[in-house]
Amino acid sequence: MSGLLKSDFYKLSKMKSFPICLLIVVALTVGSVFIQDYSAQFLGEGIVYNGSNQLLSTFAGDCKIFIAIVVSIFAASEFGFGTIKNTASRGFSRISIYFSKLIVSCFIALMIQLVYSIAYTGTATILWGFGEVSASYWPETLKIVGLEFLLTFAYTAVFVMVAMLIRQSGGAIAINLCITMQFIYLFVSLAQMALHEFFNLEAALSDYLLSTNAAYLVNGQVTSELMTRSLAVGIIYFIAFTVLGLWSFQKRDIK
Repeated sequence: MSGLLKSDFYKLSKMKSFPICLLIVVALTVGSVFIQDYSAQFLGEGIVYNGSNQLLSTFAGDCKIFIAIVVSIFAASEFGFGTIKNTASRGFSRISIYFSKLIVSCFIALMIQLVYSIAYTGTATILWGFGEVSASYWPETLKIVGLEFLLTFAYTAVFVMVAMLIRQSGGAIAINLCITMQFIYLFVSLAQMALHEFFNLEAALSDYLLSTNAAYLVNGQVTSELMTRSLAVGIIYFIAFTVLGLWSFQKRDIK
């Protein structure tokens, strides 16, 4: 397993798309903060911006689009090159191969999210200051950040499953981008409406989506119920999609 991880991290270091993606994330993030600052001055918005109130908002931002792209390329490209077949022929188990891809993909997600959050919060702090915070700010913030990272890793497990299932970078990117762009939320919302319309049932299905919990944690009133639900949703999604992806990878031949 350690040999596979070293090999996969080496392959990641040779991927041009990863550092390019990080540079794009920084450029877009810094630019968006300056645009936000200009808009606030031009429109005379009464909203008070500072680094502390922007920190958590970065976890509900658009960086998952970049995570989806890089993870799709990393996890699926070896099928096109045929190198994953060579890896399997060297005696490595499919479980080890899959978990190595998943661990490195989680590292990719961690790095992109950290770069995005640091660039956004840092630029916001330079422009507006960090702001005064209460004694409970950091303990509460760290709890929420931990849950947000769990949800990000759960997203990553979904992206890896799709990439290992599709086995082609372009197709995996397309499907994973649809996942990040709220298509799942749309279908779930339609299902909720159908249940209410035809069966008179009130089912808050959207409360159990990754995107919904990630947004609630940074935009709403954070309660113990919300934190418990987000923890459960993150763990269940991560385990469920890892098991599904591993099952599919073991059942299909590597060509």
